[in-house]
Amino acid sequence: MSDHIKHNLDGLSLLVIDDNEAILWSLSAVLSSCGAEVMTATGNEYDLIYDHPFDAILLDFQMPGIDGWDVIKAIRSHPLPKIRKLLVIAVTAKASKEDEQKIMKAGCDFYIRKPVNFPDLLSYLEKIAVQKRQGDRT
Repeated sequence: MSDHIKHNLDGLSLLVIDDNEAILWSLSAVLSSCGAEVMTATGNEYDLIYDHPFDAILLDFQMPGIDGWDVIKAIRSHPLPKIRKLLVIAVTAKASKEDEQKIMKAGCDFYIRKPVNFPDLLSYLEKIAVQKRQGDRT
């Protein structure tokens, strides 16, 4: 994980939603090691978004019960702008270009395939962290 520490995610508050405990742990460990505040949830606990001012959500799209499609629909149709405008990053094993296009069209802001490419994810999140520290992102 030492390669990831060079990314500065200080001040970023993230929610990772996945049904796989190993993925929750690995994402949380890496993101926390870069300075982010990280909370984790299974798909059925996604209502945490209403109680905490997250900067971004990392969302699995293939979960039992409620899945990523349901979560993104609930977020993008929410009456409160702060919820509706949350940054949502799809983290999924759906790997085809068609899957990526569908997920992005559903309202996600960024797309990462599993297994997670940490350099790409951390570079993207670091840009968001810098914008937040500069006061550009609400």
